[in-house]
Amino acid sequence: MLEELLRFAEGDVNRWEDAANDCEEIARPLSKTYQAQCHLLACAYRERAQAHRDIVASIRQRTSGTSAHT
Repeated sequence: MLEELLRFAEGDVNRWEDAANDCEEIARPLSKTYQAQCHLLACAYRERAQAHRDIVASIRQRTSGTSAHT
């Protein structure tokens, strides 16, 4: 069960990164003001992705060497 939750959280990392990339892509043809807003949103999405990445790594580190049944 724990492994399934970790895989789910890892999938969230990819979704947050994809959302950040989409924001930056959408921002390209926009005015500088809107580009700045989109880039700020992309940064927030990347921070969320990093938070998920850190949580998963921390749990994996704490549970390494123990038996995690799925």
